[in-house]
Amino acid sequence: MNNWPAEVGNLAECHQPLFDWMSSIVPSGERTAKVHYGCRGWVVHHLSDPFGFTTPAHGVWGVWPMGGAWLAQHAWEHFAFGGDKTFLSRQGYPLIKAAAQFVLDFLVEAPAGTPAAGKLVPSPSHSPENSFRKPDGTVSQFTYAATMDLEEGQLLGPTARRRPRLPPALQSSQERHAPEPLRHPPAVPVSQVIRIEP
Repeated sequence: MNNWPAEVGNLAECHQPLFDWMSSIVPSGERTAKVHYGCRGWVVHHLSDPFGFTTPAHGVWGVWPMGGAWLAQHAWEHFAFGGDKTFLSRQGYPLIKAAAQFVLDFLVEAPAGTPAAGKLVPSPSHSPENSFRKPDGTVSQFTYAATMDLEEGQLLGPTARRRPRLPPALQSSQERHAPEPLRHPPAVPVSQVIRIEP
């Protein structure tokens, strides 16, 4: 969180160590995504370290697999503020794309009876500040589509009015098992940013 003011504070060079660290944990995050969730891309949970720790840890709050998507906004903000196409093509875009691939694969259809029934949402999900009573009276923090996870969609695209085009696989939950790869960075046409070979 200490990196959030890097761009607005005109300290863009202070962001680079974060991007280097993010790149260094991608191999571990890819293993965690595949082993824990059967997903492509990379994931990191609520904590990590210089040695590539990316798995869930420390109780219920440790099951928050949106850390990669959350961190991806740093790469996008760095590009948005400075317009460094070399950074975007070499480091930023691969981080963003792989974080987005994880999120797209991680989504599931919310069951009937939930507020987001029939929609593709992150699950398991939780909000560490909130808990609720289930019909049987027990208390839980696990849910479908916690608000902080739904906001990750906004983080992967810098504005609500500029959404990335979702792959056809996300248009129907029946096609969910064959997601298309995300082929461009969110909100910016590839032709305006960099040339990306298929």
